Amino acid sequence: YAEDFPVGEEGFSSVPFVGVVVDDRDDEVFPTRGIFAEASLRGGNALTGSTWPHAGGMASGAVFLQMARTPRLVLASRAIADVIVGDPSTEELARIGGTLDPIAFGGSSIGRGIREHRYLGKVKLIGQTELRGQFLDVRLLEQDLSFGAAVFSDAALIGEDVLDFGVVRPLLTAGISWRILWNKNFAIRWDLAASPDEKEGPGFYIIVGQAF
Repeated sequence: YAEDFPVGEEGFSSVPFVGVVVDDRDDEVFPTRGIFAEASLRGGNALTGSTWPHAGGMASGAVFLQMARTPRLVLASRAIADVIVGDPSTEELARIGGTLDPIAFGGSSIGRGIREHRYLGKVKLIGQTELRGQFLDVRLLEQDLSFGAAVFSDAALIGEDVLDFGVVRPLLTAGISWRILWNKNFAIRWDLAASPDEKEGPGFYIIVGQAF
């Protein structure tokens, strides 16, 4: 990045988006069944006040399947497709749009175990799977606490451009997690993940909220 942009990328990014969401999960913090799906279009140019003219579209769908009631065991899986055309900034190139607009592939939400902004491209095909369990529920100082764990894996194919994918190879990560639900409406996760595509060692994240 320093070689391509020795003084950084000066400009203003203004990228409005429109989309649709379908959500029938039984719970937002720890869903045990249902789906969450969204699709959106985004873009920016001189009319929106953006220095970098580009457009993007994304579609994603997550499915939650209850495997057991006691303990609460859930299989969660998400698929994402995102495509960008035009000339986005590096920061916009790293994002997938949507309601959360996370960075991918690499970072605390998508591609855990790989450095953030590590793999960038205009075409992103991503899959995530987690086996989540909540094993111990206690009440402490009038607060409801639920302790759990998860195993997970993130995978992706990243293409440089819509018309020229360049060198494409599967990117894989895997990890384990310790999780706490607080009063059934607040989640904290400690994720430890590693990847054969990351030489800097495993990544450790302390994040509020589920990855998806």
